[in-house]
Amino acid sequence: MLTVLIADDEPHVVDLVRVTLEDDRVRVVAAGDAAAALALAGARAPDVILLDVGLPDRSGVEVCAELRRDPRF
Repeated sequence: MLTVLIADDEPHVVDLVRVTLEDDRVRVVAAGDAAAALALAGARAPDVILLDVGLPDRSGVEVCAELRRDPRF
C-alpha cells in the first residue's frame, strides 16, 4: 500500500487530499504541524510527502530540508 503524508494545518485541505487520493491502494496520514510531520515521517516512512509551506511551527521548506538531510528519505 502506498502511504501519503500530508502536513497541513488547514483541515479542509487535508480532507480534500484524503478524498482525492485515498482508496484501497493509497493510505493518507496527516499532520497539523512540522513536528508531527517529522514524527510521522520517521514512524511511517511514507512514499510521498506533501508539505504546506506555511505550517504553524516551521515552514514546509525547512521540513523538506531536514528530511533531505536524513538518509532514510
